[in-house]
Amino acid sequence: MTDPRWVTAAHEAGHVVASRVLGGRSVGAVLFSAGGGAAYIGELGAFETALMTACGPAAECLAELHSPPDVADRGGDLPVAETIDRDAAEDLRADLGPSDDRRIAEWAITGYEAEPDRWARRHAWIHREADLLVRRHERAILAIASELYARGVAGPPPQ
Repeated sequence: MTDPRWVTAAHEAGHVVASRVLGGRSVGAVLFSAGGGAAYIGELGAFETALMTACGPAAECLAELHSPPDVADRGGDLPVAETIDRDAAEDLRADLGPSDDRRIAEWAITGYEAEPDRWARRHAWIHREADLLVRRHERAILAIASELYARGVAGPPPQ
């Protein structure tokens, strides 16, 4: 079974790297003690935001293909950005807004509300584009994911 912390680190790193590649800015990402994480990114256009969002789930496949960094020398629990309980984590998730899946779905539908066939095509298209971006920038995503996994926080990739 793949380490959930590693999957989350890859997911958040996908957002961070995609934001930079698409012309946005990112101040990095964090992992939380109750599970999950967050990537902090700047403003992007509607398409770029949808693509950056889809890159999180797309990057999760990297966690299945690559092992997390060896952090055995740290002993004990790995660090997290902040210690919060499960209730606080749910509040934080609410503050971060809708899930990635919902953001992507809303993008796919917006402007095409009366054309359900286009929703599906746009949804599939943005995920294909995200898969391509993740493959092209795999090394950068893995570097950020490794830092995030080991430290609980990661800065933005170099420009």
